[in-house]
Amino acid sequence: MKKIIVAAAIAGLAVVGWKLRSHKSVDAQDGRNVLVDQFWIDHAPTNERDPINFMVVFSDQKVGVMRNMTAYKGSDEMFVWAKDGWRWPSNGDLDKPFIRITTCREDGFDYCMDLSGVSRGVKHYRTKKDWKVRSIADEQALAAKLDAPR
Repeated sequence: MKKIIVAAAIAGLAVVGWKLRSHKSVDAQDGRNVLVDQFWIDHAPTNERDPINFMVVFSDQKVGVMRNMTAYKGSDEMFVWAKDGWRWPSNGDLDKPFIRITTCREDGFDYCMDLSGVSRGVKHYRTKKDWKVRSIADEQALAAKLDAPR
């Protein structure tokens, strides 16, 4: 009986260690570099009617966009970001986000972001290293590419 308990404890520790190793926190500077000018998505769409949520925070314009969409329709809201938080021009709300970015291996993604303190969007986003966005036009082109029928 003791051998079974010890084996279970070792297996449990191995699983916890693996989980901790596969979700490493990103340091503050790298986290900022990953957050901005990056295309973030909640999940890869499974078909053209599967609604997805995405977010982009642009460094040069100090704005961000959250969008919910399918291949056929969508809605978005823009926010202005500064040190005091994210202001939503549509109604003047001010959110104070807490952002946690980690490396991850969920469904082929490279980074995961947990977002709290924000009144819009979803709370968990993912991205790939090469999903860099250089401008709003680039963001729209990437969104169209992801929505294209497969």
